[in-house]
Amino acid sequence: PYLDVVILGDDDRELPDGQVGRVGLRPSGRGPYTMAWTPILGYWDRPEATRAALHGGVFRSEARGRLDPDGELSLVV
Repeated sequence: PYLDVVILGDDDRELPDGQVGRVGLRPSGRGPYTMAWTPILGYWDRPEATRAALHGGVFRSEARGRLDPDGELSLVV
């Protein structure tokens, strides 16, 4: 409930439903802000890795996927 899943294009812009891109996570605004970032605690005290993974408040994972119109994520191999 603390994160929204977004799909990002090569330019880090959000893609519409159904398009394949990089899976991103951002705080949803529902709940404590710090709880939203729990999934990426591995970046704690690693400023270079954090800068590389975060862009505009969105954590960019290495996973690729797409969202359907209901918001369900499908990962793409």
